Amino acid sequence: MTRSVLLLSVAFVLAAETASAQEEGRKLRLVGKGSAPAPASFVIDAVVTKGYEPLQSEVSGWFTALPPDAGAGDISGSCVEDRCVLSVSLDDGKLSLTGDFAKAGATSFAGRAILSESYGDAKTGEAPVTYAAVGDDIPGLGKLAPEGAVSEHELASLVVWAGAPYGFNYTDDGPPGDMERDALAEWQALGERPGRGLILTDQLAALRAEAAAARAKARWTEVAGKGWKAGYPAALLSPAGEGRYASADGKASLVYSVSAAVDDDGWDAMVDEAHAEADGRDVQGYTRVNDDMEITLLEGGVRRFSVMHRRPGGVAKAVLSYPAEAPGGLDAYETILAREFRVTDELAP
Repeated sequence: MTRSVLLLSVAFVLAAETASAQEEGRKLRLVGKGSAPAPASFVIDAVVTKGYEPLQSEVSGWFTALPPDAGAGDISGSCVEDRCVLSVSLDDGKLSLTGDFAKAGATSFAGRAILSESYGDAKTGEAPVTYAAVGDDIPGLGKLAPEGAVSEHELASLVVWAGAPYGFNYTDDGPPGDMERDALAEWQALGERPGRGLILTDQLAALRAEAAAARAKARWTEVAGKGWKAGYPAALLSPAGEGRYASADGKASLVYSVSAAVDDDGWDAMVDEAHAEADGRDVQGYTRVNDDMEITLLEGGVRRFSVMHRRPGGVAKAVLSYPAEAPGGLDAYETILAREFRVTDELAP
């Protein structure tokens, strides 16, 4: 009786551990081989997680074609038992890949690659493909960085300091998403580095070194308040009062402020006022996602880039202003400022 209870207990523990692993996600790293319409060789770096229904699972991650082919993007799909269909949008259309991606422990398996129109169902090509599990080492490419090696926010910050473009997105400390991988791919392309969008150990080290050098050149100095942190380029601006940093000639400035909390109507009114059209005022860019906003204005020959974050305890604002015709290098800090200006729910005036 005691032995039966013990075995049953062990079985329950193992089942719980398996379910927990499914909930948290199982790493899926593969090299695929195929022919047109699929790239001759490609990498999938993804995670398999438990779905909402029994026997169902989800796959999400990144796809990269290896030279001489090109193409990269976020890949995702769903599975029933072991069989899955994953899709990625490429320049030639939507590439769908089938295979036993959800089968735990599989070291190699086969499937199909199907290319269809980007905005339709018409199939334009199909071919067999094979997949092989590779772990962290990608033959001929390098070693993929381990899970948790870099966060979404850090990667976004690194790539903008290294000069790559990055769109509007308030980043957090979770794993990098497709926006961060897209920006990484831009940085890799600028330096003619392989593995577009893949986070490789040696490239991550190089990216950190490049970003650190750019920070040092700017003499980036961190500043912080209650529930917020940011910084300013001391090579171009100097302290000029509480929360204010200005150029030597006083024509450029960076100002941080935190105002009192506002309700939804108050926030909407604040946003509307910030990007309202007026004579002599040109709204050159405006993006808002819920409680976060970026806006670029040109008024009286002055370019003004603002970032606003609303949280329960207040509204934080950063405004970078400089002469539009003579930015003095400050134009390069708009994207950096947006990434470095961070707030928490502890924000307060």
